Amino acid sequence: QSQRTPLYLEALDSLAARGLAYRCRCSRSETQIPYPGTCRDARHGPGPSAWRFRLDPAAGTAFEDSVQGRLEYAHLALGDPVIFRRDGIAAYQLAVVVDDLAQGVTDVVRGADLLESTAWQLRLIEGLGGVPPQYLHVPLIVEPDGAKLAKSRRSLPVATIAPSRALTQALKLLRQ
Repeated sequence: QSQRTPLYLEALDSLAARGLAYRCRCSRSETQIPYPGTCRDARHGPGPSAWRFRLDPAAGTAFEDSVQGRLEYAHLALGDPVIFRRDGIAAYQLAVVVDDLAQGVTDVVRGADLLESTAWQLRLIEGLGGVPPQYLHVPLIVEPDGAKLAKSRRSLPVATIAPSRALTQALKLLRQ
């Protein structure tokens, strides 16, 4: 991503020129989730700031997922996502959309923990004049407390001795 910054800046400039992105000077401690739009109409000039993508708080985003079915997200519940960080690095939401559009990605397969991000990404794709891909979000296998499996939580890895058997068991756990 560090080598693709010019592409991300071009996308940011395009969005900002059309009023779809705005500067945000809120610190992390000042930011609630979802972001309430504190800087939305502040018209901050140059200086240290993040950039956020403007969503219509009265609208929502709906899409069809190949596994999850039809999903709808109210923009008011999502809030305006950061698309460029204060330190000058493109945020995941913008980077993934710009990269997918540049590479002509037609299908995205990823974990269901990223469903909410899809609503933001669909609006960004629309804002950049792109064609959205098809989405398929696979369910996650989670710990007994509901947290997703992760190395940082010392979750046990899938056995690699018999990969086809392990894959079959994983698919059964995911009800696939």
